[in-house]
Amino acid sequence: MCRRQKKYATEGHSVTLECQAVLDDSINWRYTPPHDNNDVRIMYWQNRIYNADRQRVKFSRPEGGVFHLVINPVNASDAGIYRCIENNGRYPGETCTELIVMGKAA
Repeated sequence: MCRRQKKYATEGHSVTLECQAVLDDSINWRYTPPHDNNDVRIMYWQNRIYNADRQRVKFSRPEGGVFHLVINPVNASDAGIYRCIENNGRYPGETCTELIVMGKAA
């Protein structure tokens, strides 16, 4: 399990999560909701989206080895742990971000 960084977002706004990776063809984004141990694969790199109900989620191509996952707009149900897993055999790695969604801005 990797060390989590925290990212705060306001409901209704956009949030960008980042993942550093060595290779650009073996990335898996996974999501674990709060109070749940079951994670969901939301994407395998090369734009293969497995969880089709997440229409608000977009992925960018890497820039300097950094991948972006953008959720727009963020809902309270998007809160949880997002893991970017690089498992290519040579350079295994994992980036974990805990997304904390705060109420709508006044």
